[in-house]
Order: sequence, then C-alpha cells, then structure tokens
Amino acid sequence: MVQKIELRKTRDFSAKINITFDFIRQNFKILAKSIIYISGPFILVEGLFMGIYQQKTLALGQATPGIFGNFLSEVFFWFGIALFSWYSPTSHP
Repeated sequence: MVQKIELRKTRDFSAKINITFDFIRQNFKILAKSIIYISGPFILVEGLFMGIYQQKTLALGQATPGIFGNFLSEVFFWFGIALFSWYSPTSHP
C-alpha cells in the first residue's frame, strides 16, 4: 500500500526534492490524464497554426496571387494564432 504524503511538514532541500518525485510517481496517471484532456486540444491546434506560420514565413520570397488574394485566409490565420496562443493553458504560468 502506498503511504500518504504529509504535505505540511518541515523538510530540508533534498527531502523536498525526494518527496516531489514521490508525489509525481504516485499521481502520474491523474496528472497525465488531466494534462492531456485539458491542454491537449490547445497544444494540437497551436502546433498546427505554428506549423502553418513557419511554412508561410519560409515561403516569403515566393510570388503571391495578388494583394487581396488570400486576405480573408490571412486574417483568420493570424486570429487563430493569437487566440490559441493567448488561451493555451501551457502559455501561462
């Protein structure tokens, strides 16, 4: 049986490090599941937008179909980057 960790206990530095890893080891499934379900969709969409951003950045020297050819798609693209970068749970401490 796993022992419960006493959180409000005075410890030295090495004991704090050891108890932190013990806590993570005991609660890894719960922590991983919550990270995947809460942050996962935001991380995937943000990764998609950043991949498209890098593709557009590296293709700057290529010809475009006109000044307003892709204007609406550019607006939605930059709005998507701003939205998912701002609301992503991983971008805030």
